[in-house]
Amino acid sequence: MLVAERDGLLIEAAAARRYDGFVCPECGRALILRRGELKIPHFAHLPPVECREARGETEAHHWAKAVLRDAFLKSGTDAEVERRLVGEPAERRTDLAVALPGGGMVAIEIQRSDLTLADIRTRTTSFMRAGVPVVWVGLVDDALALRIGAGRAGAGLSPEGHFLDRLPLPAWARFAGRLAFGRSAWLDPAAGTLWIGRQEVSRQFAEPFRRGDPEIGFQDVGGRWRSMKTRVDLRLYGPVPLDALVIRASRRRAARIGDVDLPAGPIAWFDTQDGLDGRIETFTRGYRAARAAVLGRPAAAASDRRRTEPRLP
Repeated sequence: MLVAERDGLLIEAAAARRYDGFVCPECGRALILRRGELKIPHFAHLPPVECREARGETEAHHWAKAVLRDAFLKSGTDAEVERRLVGEPAERRTDLAVALPGGGMVAIEIQRSDLTLADIRTRTTSFMRAGVPVVWVGLVDDALALRIGAGRAGAGLSPEGHFLDRLPLPAWARFAGRLAFGRSAWLDPAAGTLWIGRQEVSRQFAEPFRRGDPEIGFQDVGGRWRSMKTRVDLRLYGPVPLDALVIRASRRRAARIGDVDLPAGPIAWFDTQDGLDGRIETFTRGYRAARAAVLGRPAAAASDRRRTEPRLP
């Protein structure tokens, strides 16, 4: 945890001094301050640990919250780590709360471990019902870092883009991408960089063939695209300068895509001051059409979207 309570006031670990009296804002139990040269200052529960907020966050998780908070503050946007959102059904703390230009806030949740679809949908819905859009941000692990390094940079469409085809992603990441109309964001703790982009359900072309025999007849099968349940085509662009980040917000309707139910409510996503999000959409459409032309096959379905995405002013 990066925030503790002392004498009824909240204090961040980076600004705290080594003395007793720190307690957890969630459970009220004693905390100890841990700080050193190699780790970000943070608070830890004393054993036995029973608090739901004592999630054993990694150093990468602590770093991600702090670096995003500092980036938004540097750009003049109010941001606060581990802010408590009061009032049902969002009685919970968010990793990072960032102010929106027109009022209100966005909850940013950093995620690396796997979540079930039920868990991430419940968390997302609780924020939405409180009128708070949530941005889910993934942490790049070793496997994804290797894929980024080996990705087909640009693919002739964008010098800063990396195209990762048929990438296996956990259920929470696929849900988060579909929620924000394919948008996704990934922080790389090792490199200290951020990537933003788009994900689409991977599609595999089944070659046409004829089956059967002369006695019972023949049947032509295949010749069409099939969606792959657990794999996505991920287009990542970056590294994106953290001080250039802005947050866009809109609303979406409820939808069902495959076996995933997406709730209705406010959504948000990362963009840059020079409009990288719009360029990514153009690059993605162009790549899809170019791939279909090279393969000499009919284009796959346009995307997962079941309705036109709202235009922002």
